[in-house]
Amino acid sequence: MLFNEDKLKSFAKPQPAYQEDAIKRTHEAIRNAIIQNFPKEAVKTNYNLKDVKLETYLQGSYINDTNIRHSSDVDIAVEFISWHEAGTERLNMEGKEAYQKSKIGIEYSVKLFKNDIQSALAKQFGASNVTRDNKCIRFKAHENYAKADIVPSWTYRLYKTYNSPQVNTFDSGIYFVADDGKTIVNYPKQHKEALAAKSKSTNGQFKETVRMFKNIRNELKSKGILTQDVLSSHFIEILLFNVSDNAFSKSTYADKLGAVTAEACAITEPKGSWQNRKCANGIIELGKAAGWSQPLAFTFFKTIRDKVINV
Repeated sequence: MLFNEDKLKSFAKPQPAYQEDAIKRTHEAIRNAIIQNFPKEAVKTNYNLKDVKLETYLQGSYINDTNIRHSSDVDIAVEFISWHEAGTERLNMEGKEAYQKSKIGIEYSVKLFKNDIQSALAKQFGASNVTRDNKCIRFKAHENYAKADIVPSWTYRLYKTYNSPQVNTFDSGIYFVADDGKTIVNYPKQHKEALAAKSKSTNGQFKETVRMFKNIRNELKSKGILTQDVLSSHFIEILLFNVSDNAFSKSTYADKLGAVTAEACAITEPKGSWQNRKCANGIIELGKAAGWSQPLAFTFFKTIRDKVINV
């Protein structure tokens, strides 16, 4: 084993309180900046909207309690909830026809929303601290603020049934468009709920194991054992979510690492069960998730097996 039990235990620990304070402070400052500077009335008037409502909330590792020490993985969603995009692929023919008959559109777009959020933040913090990335807005760590990725998005409804605008059922998520034109749908609230349930069913061992794997990934990168192109924190969470609860119940961190890695290798190998798995949100098929790479995932867990456990 490359790391002893004490080292693995330290990998599993949550981040210190001062990092949590910085994240909370950053989220609050960004939320207030958007409230103060977003051109709500102009958008309402220019695009003939009845109302303009936004919701700003943390997503990702921090809110899921899987973030690690010295991590800059702070994700903030800014959701435009006065309008929504829709997915109709699960509807039957009658439902699709009913939706198309009632469908209306607006000239305001996710791209324009992203522009307005960027301008609102730049007005508050200065353009040098707010830059644009393909999928998000980057907030630079400065003063007492942490680095953050801000995702301007719209509410998304993946319809299950549709009879009329008033009579329908759906799964609610968020929808955004990257600057390269690619559309992305996520379900962060369902993801959060699923991880909380997994943590409860494993007596809290799931989340500490996720932190252990993330820290091992960073250690292997620093040692040059893994390249910079490694499995993201998001997919580590998803794949470990798909591992059986029993694998997390081992008495030592070393045994837990071995059991979880063995199952993760079996899931992610070329002919593994990943093809029949879903993301933690329970909606998106793993193989269709944005950014999914089976070779990358298998290489990650195989490297842990061969370079960490079996040495």
